[in-house]
Amino acid sequence: GLVRADHTCKPCIRPIGHDAPFQEVRPISHNPFRDGYYESEELRRFGFGAVSDNVRIARSCNIPRVDNIEIGDNVRIDAFTSIVATSGHVRLGSYIHICIGCMIGARGGVEMEDFSGLSHGGVVLSGTDDFSGAWLVNPMVPPAFTRVTAAPVRFERFAIAGAHSTV
Repeated sequence: GLVRADHTCKPCIRPIGHDAPFQEVRPISHNPFRDGYYESEELRRFGFGAVSDNVRIARSCNIPRVDNIEIGDNVRIDAFTSIVATSGHVRLGSYIHICIGCMIGARGGVEMEDFSGLSHGGVVLSGTDDFSGAWLVNPMVPPAFTRVTAAPVRFERFAIAGAHSTV
């Protein structure tokens, strides 16, 4: 059922509508939902093209080809972000924040210059299938039956893409 908090000196809960005494709630010693971040020193051992100082990447990120990625100073990439650089290059300048839940598809290459950013749920795609109906789409179709267009995407210095933007 429902519970309510008693704002006394101890954290307590009690079922609503019952005369049971308050029971103390003991907090756990750590937050099991917080995965934390990899830091620069550890990231350098993963095989990135380059990792500078004060770089933090959430442990829940998906980054399949780190060797195609270069990261400048003071960069943070938050949880559940995917950076897919399997056939393209990603270069992140310095003082960059990529918020939670973003996706960067780097088929044609992606560059984010200093002080640029990508807000919550933002998507950057530097390649796309031809959706005109004249071609088949998806990576499982033989290339002879698809038409993929790819071109570099560059965020200039101080450029920001807002929440849920698609570039």
